[in-house]
Amino acid sequence: MIRTKICGISTKQDAQAAIAVGVDAIGLNFVGGLRRIDITKAEEILQAVTPPVSPVALVEVADFLANSEMQNLFKQFGLEFLQLYGKPTAKDLDRLTANGFKSIIVCQVDPDTFPGNVNDLLNSLGKSRPEILLLDAFHKKLKGGTGKTADWASIKAAADTGVMKDWPRLMLAGGLNPDNVTTAVNQVSPWAVDVSSGVESSPASKDKEMMAAFVRNARCGDFPPLGFSI
Repeated sequence: MIRTKICGISTKQDAQAAIAVGVDAIGLNFVGGLRRIDITKAEEILQAVTPPVSPVALVEVADFLANSEMQNLFKQFGLEFLQLYGKPTAKDLDRLTANGFKSIIVCQVDPDTFPGNVNDLLNSLGKSRPEILLLDAFHKKLKGGTGKTADWASIKAAADTGVMKDWPRLMLAGGLNPDNVTTAVNQVSPWAVDVSSGVESSPASKDKEMMAAFVRNARCGDFPPLGFSI
């Protein structure tokens, strides 16, 4: 079963709509851009989230480790998964694990360096590996949200060589939408898919029908959500 994540949820109403269409996870952005939210808004949204839907927080790892208010809020609402930015180290992951959090590390798929860049990252982390790797489109300046698709051919070629067999579970992001997600799933075979702008009627405003189509097309049918429990 393919898991689905709707990222950049910025209102309680959008969270409720995503949950209603059967998404497995929603992403709350504390990093930057149009979809960034604050602690107050996050608390309002998290009040609407019930199992098995998994809330995921996008955070700068150094900022999060220094922010006890944010850590306490996440623990209060059972938020376990953190999508990490800022080049997390093995020590960072160990600290997060000790505090009850699970890590998602973002890796951009640059055809010139992939999959070697991911192997180098995982080797640098040693035994402190993330639970999930998020493969996103490559951009020289942006951390994500480019609206461009990741290089699916490079991912498939790497998978065919067997180099990815010992990697954590994979979540595919980058330019996905209801029209291309089935093709992406068939070509890349990820554990989960992640979308933000591809299901919006206007910037930062989610469209319920588009979210429903994305979830349905990713799973090739209507199935109940499983959440991100692994």
